[in-house]
Amino acid sequence: MVDSGIVKKAIEKGAAERRKFGGLEYVRFRGPFKDIERGSVVTDDGFFPGFPHIEGGVVFAEEKIDGFNVRGIWTCGAVYALSRGGIVDAFSTEKLRELVPRKIFRRRVMLCGEMIGNTPYTRPAEDFDVKYYVFDVYDLEDGAFISQEEKYGLLKEHGLEGVPRLGKFSRKTDLKKLRELALNVNKARKEGIVFKSEDRVQAVKYVNPNADIEDIGNTVKQLFDMPIGYFNQRLLRSAMFVKEHGLDRGAYGKELGRAVYENFSRALNMLEKEGEIYDEFEIRVKNPAVWDELKSHMGKEVRLELVFKREEGGRTVIRFRKIYVRTSKKLREFVGGKGMTD
Repeated sequence: MVDSGIVKKAIEKGAAERRKFGGLEYVRFRGPFKDIERGSVVTDDGFFPGFPHIEGGVVFAEEKIDGFNVRGIWTCGAVYALSRGGIVDAFSTEKLRELVPRKIFRRRVMLCGEMIGNTPYTRPAEDFDVKYYVFDVYDLEDGAFISQEEKYGLLKEHGLEGVPRLGKFSRKTDLKKLRELALNVNKARKEGIVFKSEDRVQAVKYVNPNADIEDIGNTVKQLFDMPIGYFNQRLLRSAMFVKEHGLDRGAYGKELGRAVYENFSRALNMLEKEGEIYDEFEIRVKNPAVWDELKSHMGKEVRLELVFKREEGGRTVIRFRKIYVRTSKKLREFVGGKGMTD
């Protein structure tokens, strides 16, 4: 458990804040403080660390899933889902309570995974609602991730899906195989690979240029609502991958240009026809109050607009628009003739 004095100082300095979700009161670390990671959470009966920084080292290779980063925890008598930033997420909490068996938390662990499908944050799916892929399990008693083999056994025991496994490789003799693996995963248009040491002490992410280009294309419509580092990072990573693997720069350049200009043109057409730029999402929840929770914390960055809400098969189906307010406003001004400062 974290020393209460450190928590108090973090709150005083603005590095942490008190929050409430239903009957749960907790402290969320908004940024790193001393040796505590951003996104860490403190409740009455536990400390749940944020996602640690990724460092070097390889042995096991797993597919990197493009989803919403969620930690599953058991605290104060219930399962809760924490976002990367340490906020208890209403939607993910409801889904985890359905997907994750409680008995896995008889051991003091924290699940680290990616949620994909019909969520408020990811691309919708047609053949399933929501899936949760666990990529790591953190032992709260030991203060460390459990080993890879132990993780695989634990997930199998409790019927949980792990991220797809791509194999186990030798650091010294399998460099050629690892290069081929990276190229094959890129060709298959998967997001990337995560390499982890056998004891899970070390790990490194390897993101493919196809995924980076797709990310840039998907988010360029919300250009002024995104941190500039988002685009810088993806441009840098994709360019370095293309150079290091001797890929066709011209082909990837055309793909990047097409992704940017075609999607941005669609955004301008949307602005012209509808006055705003947005994406639509559809979720299915048991508790309609999830919608109110979403609006309360997501609405600070974007405006949510309800399209429809209906009852279907014992669930409430909610379709909504995520309107990118800052981008819509700035582009309206530029289209209306406002000059740009170089």
